[in-house]
Amino acid sequence: MKEGRMRKLFLFFGFFVFLFFGARTADAATLYFSPSSGNFSVGNILTVNILVNTENADINNAEATVNFPNGLLEVVSISKSGSIFNLWVEDPTFSNNAGTLSFNGGSPTPGFNGTNGKILSAVFRVKKAGSATIVFSSPAIRANDGFGTDVFRTGIQAQFNLISEERPTPVETPPVTVSIPRPAIRSATHPDESKWYSDNSPIFRWDMPAGVTEVLLVLSRNSGSVPFVSYAPPISERVLEDLAEGTWYLNARFRTNRGLGPIASFRFNIDTVAPLPFNVVRLDTDDLTNPRPELLFESSDATSGIDHYEFTISGKELINISANEAGRSYFVPVQRPGEKTVEIKAIDRANNSVNSSTKIIVKAISIPKPKIKDIILPGISADKVSIIKNETEAEALVREALVREALVRGKIEKEILLAETATRKTIKVTAVVIDVFKFKGNNIFGQISESFKDDELDLIKTVEVPVDENGNFEAKIENLAVGTHVLRGYGKDERGAISDNFSEVIVKVIDRSILAQFIGWISGLFDWFINIIINGWLFMAFLLTLVGLMLVIIELIRIKGRGWINRGGLKPFIDLMVIKRTQKKSNDHIEHIIKDMEKELSFLRTLNKRRKLSPEEMYLRDKMVQYLKTLKELNKIDE
Repeated sequence: MKEGRMRKLFLFFGFFVFLFFGARTADAATLYFSPSSGNFSVGNILTVNILVNTENADINNAEATVNFPNGLLEVVSISKSGSIFNLWVEDPTFSNNAGTLSFNGGSPTPGFNGTNGKILSAVFRVKKAGSATIVFSSPAIRANDGFGTDVFRTGIQAQFNLISEERPTPVETPPVTVSIPRPAIRSATHPDESKWYSDNSPIFRWDMPAGVTEVLLVLSRNSGSVPFVSYAPPISERVLEDLAEGTWYLNARFRTNRGLGPIASFRFNIDTVAPLPFNVVRLDTDDLTNPRPELLFESSDATSGIDHYEFTISGKELINISANEAGRSYFVPVQRPGEKTVEIKAIDRANNSVNSSTKIIVKAISIPKPKIKDIILPGISADKVSIIKNETEAEALVREALVREALVRGKIEKEILLAETATRKTIKVTAVVIDVFKFKGNNIFGQISESFKDDELDLIKTVEVPVDENGNFEAKIENLAVGTHVLRGYGKDERGAISDNFSEVIVKVIDRSILAQFIGWISGLFDWFINIIINGWLFMAFLLTLVGLMLVIIELIRIKGRGWINRGGLKPFIDLMVIKRTQKKSNDHIEHIIKDMEKELSFLRTLNKRRKLSPEEMYLRDKMVQYLKTLKELNKIDE
């Protein structure tokens, strides 16, 4: 009885298992290759697609290892382009040493259901003649049922016949006919056969002569490979995608009713990978005052090789460095003191690049600033020397120069003793460097300020002059444009190091043409009052006298005009019109002066907010208020 009961239980359990597994195989899936067979020559490439037929099942994952004979085939590249999967546990990988290719991909709900689902494609190169079998191992295809049920049923292998290039084709080849032209292959993407390109999807075109019935092509690593891939009807363009790096040849020939033509071979070179990362190292860390820091750097590129390096420091002028200069000491161009950012870009022959950067510090040397003794302005008398700033030996501060050049003379210490420095006991000064700046924009306030920021200045030129045995120097600053210029002088030693101490003077160049004076009078009244503030009572008295004289002239015109009206004349009407026109012009001038004086008073108020006005400035302000009141009353009476 017990044995019968156990037999019944076993049969029931077996029937349940049969039903369970029967339900799984109802939706079974297949992995297969396309193409699955064919003849391929040694040296040529073979693109194999890995596909899945879900046989009416919804799947969301597939994984497998593809085994291939690595003595006959090698993988050139793998592409996920056009895959049904967009989620990958890890990117597909291959090993030519092991003869394997592995993948594990998936997609979110609803997954995929179909008979021709592309998982990925692999490009093989034929290494040797023989029979190559490609098979699946450890496959799994999982259903989109919430449980990850494995619905894999079978994997169909591929069988390829690999033949030697010297092996004759089955079709009898007619002799080459001279009259059949050689294809003139050209490429817009890879035009120069000697150069390297980073585009791995080249496009080729050729003209199609009359009478051509077939085009035969082959993509090979060898220029002598015989084309065997047939295109009939003939094509005149071919696009190759996702090619591996290196040198390739596209070989082509035409067929007509007379036979096969000669073979044309087009070489092209592909490099898609950037050079290897590298570091920039400073070698002369024992002397940070060195104005030409010594650097060491080098990158490499396995495919096309390094073409050159691009060097910039603090974003300034770009310098091209040849590839053979890398790996050796490279001396940076002479630098001023401060922290610098060095950026070096390694560029290979396909224009792929990799960047590296580092920060270096150039410390200032202890050179006292030069003493500017004199500034000579050709054609200007001694009492009109145009020097602004009290760092010169001149006491008077006069601001305008009628010339566009200046001769700067001065002196600097020739040798400076540095007892604390073990390697360099003295600094020998060999030159003085003068930077010439101009104020940015139309900064009237900055032109006369006792101090201003460096970002308010634009460097327009640098002049370097030697010093004599006594430390004297003379620098000629030419081609000064109209405007205010800041001149800064620095000391320079025999290595080219420049100090950060400087002497400073300011020179203003003005245009004295009649038109320029008129325009300057209209647009530069702010500048006039600034001169008064800087230059003291001489200009203040001049301006007050000028305003008083204008008031007298206006009053005379007004009185004279009334006298003419009272006397009458032969042409009273014409005289009256002349007088009215004169009075109108006078009123216009008064209104213009009123507006300008109000602007100047506004400027003085603004200046008073920034600092306390001097007694001279307050006197000027009060006088202007009185004159402004008088002008407004005169203008009101005339109206």
